[in-house]
Amino acid sequence: MSMLPSGLLAIACVSNTLTQPPGPSTEPIVLDGTFQDWGEVPHGDMLTATADESNLYLLLSISGGPVNLQGLKEPGLLMLNLDNDASTGGRNLALPGTDLEITFSPLAGGRSGGAQVRFPGNGNTWLQPDRAELIFAPTVADNRFEIRLPKQIHTPNSSVQVGDTLEWASSGSLGSQRGSCTLGLLRATPQRAFESIPECPTNATRIVSWNVEFGGILDHPAPFVRIIRALKPHVVLLQELEPKQTAADIQAVLKEGVSGNWTVDLGPTGGSLRSAVATRLHARDMPHIDTLKRRDSPKRGVRAAALRVAIPDVGEVAMVSLHLKCCGVAEGPEDMTRIAEVIAVRRALLEAQREESLDGVVLGGDLNLVGSRRPLDLLIFDGEVDLGGEGDFAIANPIRPSAQSFQTWEKAGQRYTPGRLDWIVYSESSLQAVNAFVLATEELPESQLQAHKLNADDAASAADHLPVVVDVAPPKR
Repeated sequence: MSMLPSGLLAIACVSNTLTQPPGPSTEPIVLDGTFQDWGEVPHGDMLTATADESNLYLLLSISGGPVNLQGLKEPGLLMLNLDNDASTGGRNLALPGTDLEITFSPLAGGRSGGAQVRFPGNGNTWLQPDRAELIFAPTVADNRFEIRLPKQIHTPNSSVQVGDTLEWASSGSLGSQRGSCTLGLLRATPQRAFESIPECPTNATRIVSWNVEFGGILDHPAPFVRIIRALKPHVVLLQELEPKQTAADIQAVLKEGVSGNWTVDLGPTGGSLRSAVATRLHARDMPHIDTLKRRDSPKRGVRAAALRVAIPDVGEVAMVSLHLKCCGVAEGPEDMTRIAEVIAVRRALLEAQREESLDGVVLGGDLNLVGSRRPLDLLIFDGEVDLGGEGDFAIANPIRPSAQSFQTWEKAGQRYTPGRLDWIVYSESSLQAVNAFVLATEELPESQLQAHKLNADDAASAADHLPVVVDVAPPKR
C-alpha cells in the first residue's frame, strides 16, 4: 500500500479497502447537517472519517430513501474499533476489538426512538448518548448524517483513545458492511463564534425564542431572569407555558430581567401547553392567530401566539411564537400534524395581511423537527409572496458560542441525542439578521459569565431548550 500524501486530512472508509478522497480540506467540521465542509465524498462509500484536535467526525451515508436515525423500523448498529487493535475492546465476531457500539433505535420494532452507546470491552456497559458525548445532524430524515464523538471517550471504568486508523462494521437497518479508515493531518478546529454575548446594535431589535419546558420560567425563575437581564431582548417568543400561568406573572419575570412596559399575548391552550409573545415595544393583538384552528381538525387549535410589534424604521411586524407537535418520524401522524399546523399558521397570516397590511413577519419557536424537514419548508415557502414580494422567508442560522454545532435542545440522561429543534424565520424584504446565536452558557468563558452575572449552568438549569437569539434590523438599501 502506498504512503499517504502530505497534507491528507481524511481517508474515505469503504468496505474492506482504503481509498483517498479527491482532495484534502482544511475546513473545520461544523455539525449543521449540510455537509459542505466535508468536500467531495466518493460516491457509494458508507462511512467517511476525519478528525480535529479534539473530535472524531464520521459521515454516514445510507443507501435508499431518507430515514430517521432515531426512528428506524428496526435497530441499526454501527461498530467501531477506534484504536485498530483487535486485542482491546470486545470479542465481536463482526468486528474483533470493537471499542464502541452505537445502536440507533435500540428497541426492536415499532420505530422505538433514540440511540444507545455500548463499550463491549468494559463490562458491556450501556450509556445514554450524552454520556459518550455523541451528537449527530440532521435530526430530520435524510440518507446522510454527520456524527461527532470525542477522540478520547471516557467509559465508566477507563477510556478509549481514537488512533490514526479505525475499523468499522454495520448491521441491522444500516446494512451489513465493513471497512477501515485512516486519519491523516488534523482538520482545523472551529474558531469560537463569540467570547462574550454579542451586543444588540442600536438600530436592531433583539428577538429571543425560548421553549421554557413546562412553564419553568415561573416555576424556577432565577436562571431565566439572569439570562433575560444579560440578553436584554425587545421581543420574547415563549413556548411550553402551562394553562394556569398568567400574562401578569410572565410580565413580572420579564420586568425583573429588563425594565419596561411589557405586553404579553397568550395563545390558546393546545393540550396542556400554550405559547406566548412578549414585547416592551408598542404592540397590538393579532386575533387571526389567537383564534387559529386547523381545517383538517376544526376542534384542535395550534400552539401559537402573535402580536403586531412596531419595529423602528420597519413598521408593524407580525411576531409569531409557534410550538409544533412533538415526536414521531417522517410521514408519521405527528409529522402530518406538524404540516397541518404550519398550513393553518400560513393561512392565518395571509388573512391578517389581507385585512390590514403587515410590514414584515418573524416566526420562531420549537418546530420539533424530528420527522421530516417538510414543516420548515412549508413555513418558509413563498413567504414573501404573502407580503406582496417574491421568494421564501429567510432562515436564521444561530450558532452556539463554540461554533461547533447548531443544536438547541439537549437533556442529560435522555435516549435522544441533542438536536436543532428551535428555528426563527423572517421576511428578508423588510428585515435582515445582524446577529444570530444560541446561548449555551456552559460554553462561555468564566470571565464573561462573571461580567454578565451568569452561572455556567444557567441555560441548562432553566430548560432543556436553549434560548435562540436573532437581532433584526432594516435591510441595507
